[in-house]
Amino acid sequence: MDRLEYAAADLVGTVAMAVFVFRLATGGSILEALGATLAVLVVAVPCVLRMATRLPRMIGTERAARLGVLISGADALTTARHVDTVVLAGASTLTNGDLAVRAVHAADGVESVEVLRMAGAVAQESDRPIDRAIAAATPRLPGVAEFDPVDDLGARGIVAEVVGAPGEEQRVIAHAVLVGDAELLAAHDIDPPAQPTTTGCVPVAVAWDGVARGVLEVGPSVAPATSAAVRGLRNLGVRPVLIAAEPAPLAQAVAASAGLAPDAVLAGVTAGEAAPLVQELRPTVAVIAESARYGAALDVADLAIPLTPPTGADHRRAFTLEHGDLATAVDAIRIARHTAAVTRTNLICSLACVAVLLPVTAAGLLGPALSAALTAACAAVLAINSLRRQRRAATDG
Repeated sequence: MDRLEYAAADLVGTVAMAVFVFRLATGGSILEALGATLAVLVVAVPCVLRMATRLPRMIGTERAARLGVLISGADALTTARHVDTVVLAGASTLTNGDLAVRAVHAADGVESVEVLRMAGAVAQESDRPIDRAIAAATPRLPGVAEFDPVDDLGARGIVAEVVGAPGEEQRVIAHAVLVGDAELLAAHDIDPPAQPTTTGCVPVAVAWDGVARGVLEVGPSVAPATSAAVRGLRNLGVRPVLIAAEPAPLAQAVAASAGLAPDAVLAGVTAGEAAPLVQELRPTVAVIAESARYGAALDVADLAIPLTPPTGADHRRAFTLEHGDLATAVDAIRIARHTAAVTRTNLICSLACVAVLLPVTAAGLLGPALSAALTAACAAVLAINSLRRQRRAATDG
């Protein structure tokens, strides 16, 4: 854009000099020649062209900052406009590392709610991520006594409850509950239940009073907002691609939950191997990733979108997310697209005004005062268009 501005400035200077010489050569006075030259300079002043491009950038950058996006690099907004592939480096960009109970398979005669409740009662005392996900699946849990974690196989405990309607005799019912791998149940001489084979989920067996009661499936949790962000990328004409170090079944399960196509998943890729794959996904690639793990992939990307601010100076074309939110990254790309659209519209308007007014001014039909008024009106139109379109970008986002 700077080249266009410099070229326009050179052209305006040449035209103004030609008008000045022509007026003098045709018998005009110096004052008339200076007046016509001044009118040409006012109508075709390069600062209007600069305003047509700089004002949308300034407003777009300000709007992104209000969303928590720090834009670095002179042409980051321009690059974001051309992005056609967004690489999500690491399954954690979709799951944030969270797990959730994806399904409950209860044995015959046992309610699914009871299986989840008993498992959650024991799991609430554990600090394993899988157990925390089980406990979080049920809001009201009975207490557990004699909690005992069993290596990496799971946990066991005594779940006791007081039952009986108000006014009637109440009694305490206790159950010896096991929650964990099938090996844990086998170690207690309990036949483990049939294990489900859902891709990407970990089966957790549940038994009490010496009988297997069901199986829970625990897997990565993809928030609805994350799935909406992936849909937002596709709506912008951008192809999302997941590069994950996790095995293919788990990576495919996460991708399917987020709405990614199976062929858009590259599984079993370590952080060190991600950068060459990013370079193969040309022409214009943005990478969303943690800076600490995927710094090399961010460096080779056309547009880097780190989820955490860099520790030192960052000279890349980058959108740094203050809150590490995928939806915010989509909004930033959307703002860049709107900014590019506003810039194009402003350029067309400014060049059209110059194309219409410049011959009229050069012919001496407009004086400097009227030329200045028309130039100011053109600048006002550019400002109004920039503000209006960016407000629409904010509401669309």
